[in-house]
Amino acid sequence: MQFYKNKSVGRLPLSVAMIFVGMLVGCSKSANDVQMTVDQVDELKGMILKGISISGEIENGCIANDDEYRVIREGKEIHRNTVRILNVRDLKDPDAFEGKAFQADYVTLYIPDGKKEDIKPGDLLISESTSCDENAAE
Repeated sequence: MQFYKNKSVGRLPLSVAMIFVGMLVGCSKSANDVQMTVDQVDELKGMILKGISISGEIENGCIANDDEYRVIREGKEIHRNTVRILNVRDLKDPDAFEGKAFQADYVTLYIPDGKKEDIKPGDLLISESTSCDENAAE
């Protein structure tokens, strides 16, 4: 690679490139974009609920039932579905639950007919479209 006055600058260190890419991605992210790292995957074998549940803390944004989401592993989409919230840990008023989860909530989502090996802890759940208002969190 040749730059200024034919002086070679070599390759950019990987860490500099990663920071640059991170800044580009961070700058393009909307305030309501949802991000959650999957902590736990459980298989559900009940009469009514069959499939898997995935749990994790919402790191950014808010998500509501019927919003579309994707699960990413190593930069590739491995799953796409709509949100079905099973549980939000430590709800202040469970009777007032409106099917929404907000940043810092620990949430469990249901994936019908999913297999335990489909999604693994460490996978990233993202959603660019959400029907809830992050400012509505109390």
